[in-house]
Amino acid sequence: MDLLTFESLPVAAVLTRAGRIVAANPAYEAMMGIAASSMIGRGVQELVVEQIEPPDAELVSLAATSRSEGRGLEGSLWCRLIDGRGHRRAVKVLWRPSPSDPELNMVFLLDDGGASDAKAAAEKFARAGSDLFREHEEQQVLERAADALAAQGFTVTFLLIQGDDPFLAYGPTRSPITPSKRTFEAMRLPRGILAQINPRFHEGRALFLQNAQDTVNRTYDAEIARSIEAARPGRFSMQAPLFVSDEPYGALVLTGDALTPALAGAAEVFAALVARAIENVRMQDVLVQNERLAAIGEAAAVMAHEVRNPVGALLNAVTLLRRGEDERPAAEGSSSRNELLAMITDEAQNLEHIVSDLLALGRPITPRLVIEDLRTPVSRALAVARMREPTANVVLHAADPLMASIDPDLVQIAVLNLLRNALQASPEGTPIEVFVELVRGEPSVRIDDRGPGIPSALSRRVFEPFYTTRPAGTGIGLAAVRRIVEACGGRVEVGATDSGGGRVSMHFRA
Repeated sequence: MDLLTFESLPVAAVLTRAGRIVAANPAYEAMMGIAASSMIGRGVQELVVEQIEPPDAELVSLAATSRSEGRGLEGSLWCRLIDGRGHRRAVKVLWRPSPSDPELNMVFLLDDGGASDAKAAAEKFARAGSDLFREHEEQQVLERAADALAAQGFTVTFLLIQGDDPFLAYGPTRSPITPSKRTFEAMRLPRGILAQINPRFHEGRALFLQNAQDTVNRTYDAEIARSIEAARPGRFSMQAPLFVSDEPYGALVLTGDALTPALAGAAEVFAALVARAIENVRMQDVLVQNERLAAIGEAAAVMAHEVRNPVGALLNAVTLLRRGEDERPAAEGSSSRNELLAMITDEAQNLEHIVSDLLALGRPITPRLVIEDLRTPVSRALAVARMREPTANVVLHAADPLMASIDPDLVQIAVLNLLRNALQASPEGTPIEVFVELVRGEPSVRIDDRGPGIPSALSRRVFEPFYTTRPAGTGIGLAAVRRIVEACGGRVEVGATDSGGGRVSMHFRA
């Protein structure tokens, strides 16, 4: 390469001979903020001490020594340096012998460490990170995270710490070119190897590895190391520690030829999001458990109160029936007997409602979502309601099919609960209107009654377990409805009709 061509190169470059700088082009001056004239004659090792940050200085020195000894005539590495302005930057250094003079070495510095790619990756990781917080299980968080990282072209491996097990467990792995997970698991890794590879593991700091194969060779036995090398998962690698609630959880390991320090930095931030998402899952589990324990305690009190009245009425009715018909006139006895039997039936139904509501509230809900015509479970619920209450005046408004993502059986239970509430709140014989309709793009079920309605100030409280505005109510029905609808990915709203009656709407996903 002639001097004119060298000077016109658009990338920063220097020429060295026998370990000393003989030329630096204008692009190098611009990038480093150092005059080319001040570089001429200086030793490469001297510049390494001055410009390369300590963590990378030894690596660069070894490469320079290898080159001077006739080994490693061509190569590349990432390093962090400080330019003439005092700014830190990551660069990829490539060195090649000059075609015209093998003693002359060309060194190129590619600036920014892939900052543009890292920015794009960081934006994608941010979007993927928000999805992690929607998961309800730790394994789902890890699986989704592995998918997001693999989509960037990386080989992904999660190494997990499990209790007191001295060995690491393999979590989700992703890569079309990596040996099977079984190959890796052929050698169990002691958990201490995380800190052995990355001395700053317990500080929560990630490590960027210049040569992943060197790490593989130190970590696995020779046979496994050779199989991994043959599959070539990538030259560059990184290890990002995962700490959940300040306790070591494991590590995220990425490998790929396109991995850069800047991309590794973006992945390190994403690893922190993974850890926070796992903490979120654990907090949800604790909250759910606490809510269930609290609900059990409240349920015991409610059941003791609510069941006592119908049970007392049943016992009194049975006592009267046992006295026999000879203590009263026949006509009177017949009438009293029928009344007592009706009372027993009514109170037994009250007990059935209380127990059904309580079971619906405490039962874990795992919906089986399908795309279904919303009219189907609503029609089934109306049929059951009319069978239970033959005099009920329930009107369905649902002319056209309306597809929604629902669990039909759960939706039927929710509609039945709402119909029972509406019938109890409305004057006898007044119509209960049920609408299956599309509301702002959402398939919805709306139930209107002619009762006193729900005051706006109580619109949130009515969904709290055991809160009720009716003297004979349990406060369980609406809480169960909300759990069902939210489990299906929908939401519930309460309001009032134009005439002041009650209105409850369930909105689902299309």
